[in-house]
Amino acid sequence: MNRILSREDLLKIYERLKNGESTADVAAEYGISPNCVAHRLNEMNMSIKALRMEQHQAKVMEMYERYRQGATYDQIAQEYDYAGGNAVARVLFADNDLPRLGRPERRKAAYERERKP
Repeated sequence: MNRILSREDLLKIYERLKNGESTADVAAEYGISPNCVAHRLNEMNMSIKALRMEQHQAKVMEMYERYRQGATYDQIAQEYDYAGGNAVARVLFADNDLPRLGRPERRKAAYERERKP
């Protein structure tokens, strides 16, 4: 049985989701289904899917920044809990079409030159 949630409850739920909590965990705490959470937030024009896409894009850009600083694919994979360097390369270049910048040593040197005034 779903309980009735106030607007304030839904705003609190959305904030918790923005902070990285899972929909299932938050929904269980409020005694409702994850689908109900998604439906009610969508009614308020707060999409969980859009939120998760924003969070994913922010993570991709953090990974790309590490790449620009000279980190290897395997180092990035380890830092961001990916299976391996190939998965990182796919996320950065195939899925998001970010530019490749060459070998780690060259990327690191270019990044350091960029940062100097």
